[in-house]
Amino acid sequence: MLLTTRNKEVAQHIDRRGFLREPQCLSKEESWELLKKKAFLGKDDLDYRINIDMEKLGRKMVARCAGLPLAITVLGGLLATKNTLNEWNLVQENFSSYLRRGKGHEQEQSTVSEVLALSYHELPYRLKPCFLHLGHFPVDFDIPTKKMFKMWMAKGMVSPMLEGEETMEHVAECYLGELLDRCMVQVGERGSTGRVKSCRLHDLCLLKANQENFLNVVHIQNGNEPMVSFSSTESIVESSRRILRLAIYLDTETDFSWDHERTPCLRSLLFFSTLKTSTICGKLISKINNFKLLKTLDLEQCCIEGKSAKAIGNLIHLRYLSLNCGLITYIPSSFGNLRCLQTLIL
Repeated sequence: MLLTTRNKEVAQHIDRRGFLREPQCLSKEESWELLKKKAFLGKDDLDYRINIDMEKLGRKMVARCAGLPLAITVLGGLLATKNTLNEWNLVQENFSSYLRRGKGHEQEQSTVSEVLALSYHELPYRLKPCFLHLGHFPVDFDIPTKKMFKMWMAKGMVSPMLEGEETMEHVAECYLGELLDRCMVQVGERGSTGRVKSCRLHDLCLLKANQENFLNVVHIQNGNEPMVSFSSTESIVESSRRILRLAIYLDTETDFSWDHERTPCLRSLLFFSTLKTSTICGKLISKINNFKLLKTLDLEQCCIEGKSAKAIGNLIHLRYLSLNCGLITYIPSSFGNLRCLQTLIL
């Protein structure tokens, strides 16, 4: 069994006699070579010469990444979008500011987190909600890009180009390309033509998405009380009243009940389950009418039948609906009420 963790105590707690391998941080030169590879992507021909002042700034910034590959990769992705010395100077000034904010925390995670914070801050406005939306998905989850594009469009995150005849899907694909170039998102799988079929977030990138108060996660696991993840410091009751986007991760069966009075304005609900069957799915569907403002509903991993799905037809604002669980044998007539629906997956 191979276990990977950033916390040495976790590995020792599992097996104190097990073989523990601690990868070494990159050296100064290795760090600089990695930064060059990311920051000057596509400029590695023999005729290209790196500006001396840019190299000085780059070496200064990469030295503060403490030899951590993820921090260097994300920083390189950010610098790849900056073409002038003035822009590099501005990044360097902001970089120092963000690192000072994280001073006093555990060095490795703090350094990476602050680099991610800077990269997020530098994202174009149109890309920020697209990045934050990925926080709905669990750690190490391969996100199908076609599904992700449809969700972005349903939420109004994709704006059509003013010129040209590009489809909304093409624009969404360009958005993903920009996030990949900035190393904010990782490629999961590519198709035979080179197109990205799936992508994923590094867990620290996922943490950043959650820190922005964009969504809430309920994780039901190990037969314990449900763990509710709120990014703000407010109480659960206060935060719950303002929930707009919710993801439920189900790892075990439990008598979990959600107070629907706290979610009257819910706009997005995604359900992820590792169980083949669950009574929670039935309970969720029986109360679905409480979420009258829902625009996105993904119950792909929630086993429900056509008769149970009938109530979904009352959610007249739905734009995206996924019920691809294999148990839907017919489309309920109530679905005719879904006049705003853009995507239906069965």
